[in-house]
This record gives sequence, C-alpha cells and structure tokens, in this order.
Amino acid sequence: MLVLWPSLLVTAAVAAVTAAHAAAVATSERVSLDGASWTLQMLGGDGGDGGGVSGGGGGDGVSGVDVPTTVLAALVADKRYTRLFEGTRLRDVPRHQFNVTWRYSRALPPVPTRLPALQQQILVLHGINYHATIRTDGGKHHVADVIGTFVRHDIVIPTDAVDVQIDVRRPSNHVFPPSNNSTDLALTFIDWADDPPDSNMGIWQSVELLRFYNENHVIVESPFLHTTVLSLDGGSGSGSSSSSSSGTVNGNGND
Repeated sequence: MLVLWPSLLVTAAVAAVTAAHAAAVATSERVSLDGASWTLQMLGGDGGDGGGVSGGGGGDGVSGVDVPTTVLAALVADKRYTRLFEGTRLRDVPRHQFNVTWRYSRALPPVPTRLPALQQQILVLHGINYHATIRTDGGKHHVADVIGTFVRHDIVIPTDAVDVQIDVRRPSNHVFPPSNNSTDLALTFIDWADDPPDSNMGIWQSVELLRFYNENHVIVESPFLHTTVLSLDGGSGSGSSSSSSSGTVNGNGND
C-alpha cells in the first residue's frame, strides 16, 4: 500500500503551483519612461558627436524633468523663467539658445531578475518635436535619427544599454511652419499670442520601453480592423441604426 505523508502532499502542491507560475511568467513587458526621472542639458554644438554638453537657460542642466515636456516648459518648471504669460515676456526669452541641440537623458529601469534573459528592447517615442538623435550609454552609442511630431517611432536599442539619450533639435533653417512639409510636419503658430521661443521643441508625447524575453517573439504593429455590418436578413451592408446589437470578433495571427 502506498502511503503519502502530509508533508509530501504539501511539497507536491507547492511544486505544481511553482510550475504553473513559471508557465505564466510574462515573456514581454511595457515599461513607461514618463515622469520626473529625466535630465535636460543644452549641447554646445549641433550634438553630432554626442559631446560638448553645457548648461542651458542661464545655469547648469535641469534635473527632475517631467517627460513629456518641451524644453522651455522644463526651464519654466525649474524656475529659470517666470510669469511668461504676462504682457510680452515671452519675447524676452533668448531664442538663440534653442538653435542648438538639447539632450534628454535618463537611466533605464533594471531588468527584473524573475524574468528570463532579455532578448530585445524597443524604445517607443509617441511624438518628437522636431528632429531627434537617439543614443545610449552616456551618448557614446548612436542608435537612430528620427523626425516627426505626429509619428510613432519604434527604435531597437541594445539589450545591455543602461541609459538613453534623446537629442532634440529644430529644423536647421528655423523657419516655422517648416519649409519641408514632407518631413517636418509639425505644430504651427498662427495666433494672437506670441509663439514660444523654443517652437515647442522637445519630447512631445509619452516614451515607453518594450522588452521581450522570448527569443522567438512576434510583434504585430499598426493592426487595421476591417468590419462588415450584417443586416437582419443575413446580408452585408452599411448605415446606421438606433437599435443596439452585440457580437463576437474572432481573429488569428494568419489573418
């Protein structure tokens, strides 16, 4: 006769739970990089070599920058400039300081030890004003150049990168609206108010980090859902109705 002691039963139960947990461990994660963990510095030149960092806005670089934010908004939050909406005070902000590259930088969150080895990570920029160069590891490694306020940029960065730098700049001719509408689609300033001296340059929307721990992962980008409305008699059609209905949408990776 087989006898199972209570301690063996408990051990078996724990092992089963552990195995189920291991099977359910996420193979990917989405990490928000928004918030006040960024620093902002003005580059001494055009930022082409990743060096020459100096202070901006009348002092050293700004720490605790809350991304997303424009360069001028970060300087205002740091109290470099005050009461800009009084009278014509916006015109008193030196514009030449925004004719060079500004660097946003932050450390990347550590990879959780409970997850498998990191296979790929993608930096996701949901909006950049206007041009940006992406670097890692203190600006030593050039990763990509991107353009576009209304464009999502997915940039693969090294899995061993410990920090990221986003060097933003305005179009070289500083003409607004930008003269090249094929690449520089951006916000324009036709209003009764003075236009901002930095032309809203900066990280315009959220920044995310996608991490994948499965070597054979698949990424589905920009899916498009095409629907066909079924009428009550079973045929297809289109139009509108005040009545409500319900249904189930099914799909698979081969569609």
